[in-house]
Amino acid sequence: MSDHSKDAIKQERDPFMVLLRRVAGLNRDAGEIGAGMLAQLVDEARRLLAVSASAPDIRKQDERVAFEREYQADWNDPRMDTERKHFCLGWHARQSAATGEAAVPSDDDLSDHTAPAVHAQRAHDGFLIPGHHLDLQISADTGGNGICVDVSLTPAATQLDRGVWLTDTNADAYPPDGITVDGDRLTCSRPYRVGVTDFRQGFSVTLEPGQAHGVRQALAGAQRVLDAYAGAVGHLQPWLNTVQPSAWYVTQPLFQLIVAYVLDAATHDQALAVFDRAVSSGAPSDARLRIADPALWALLKKARDVAPIRL
Repeated sequence: MSDHSKDAIKQERDPFMVLLRRVAGLNRDAGEIGAGMLAQLVDEARRLLAVSASAPDIRKQDERVAFEREYQADWNDPRMDTERKHFCLGWHARQSAATGEAAVPSDDDLSDHTAPAVHAQRAHDGFLIPGHHLDLQISADTGGNGICVDVSLTPAATQLDRGVWLTDTNADAYPPDGITVDGDRLTCSRPYRVGVTDFRQGFSVTLEPGQAHGVRQALAGAQRVLDAYAGAVGHLQPWLNTVQPSAWYVTQPLFQLIVAYVLDAATHDQALAVFDRAVSSGAPSDARLRIADPALWALLKKARDVAPIRL
């Protein structure tokens, strides 16, 4: 669809344009404009002006609200691709910042190294670190293979209605020792193939003032999930080796249980409920019994009770 066609559709749906077309379409000489019609048009015009004055960007906001209503009701909806998920996350983070619930650098803060710390916000399996131009998502890899770090430009940076990924969201996770935060510089690298070459893949980016604090929080949380997952899988490994058709039917819901228990402070029963919701028909019949093993929960509790992450 051409840009001209898109603009035409937007104008067609614009409430201001709808009102203007309605007024322009009246025949002033044919007696169509009675007192009731005039009062209705005046009320509608005043309503639109009042809304516009209180929220200058109300039309774009209306589009976002409609978008969220359609897609955010069910995060697992197949229509909810990663780009849409990111858009909703970034939008909510900046909205929270506008109400004082989070510290997001403004344009003035971007050159000010005394800017307030940006706190990591819980999102999905990990954390979102919002910014004015850059958003970061950090989480433990669902297979326990490292830490996923994704960076994107915000709508404010792209001047579009959504952000744009700078990193490949399908790339392999980074080993914890391959992630460093030096001042405001974040560097992530992974070996191409261990023992073959010292070539490393990854990226380096200058964070916005204050974001380094949130990145460190998120990395600590992701590491805690990795430690708990490794302990749980190690404890269950002899049994997992016998699971058919694949141990994945146990380890994936187990990962969700760990995220809830370690990062969200879920109770024992709440975490088991997360496991029950995530488990599929492919899991063995004794999976729930194995997951309820007290020795397993002792390992999880040890990982969770490390010095708390202040969000």
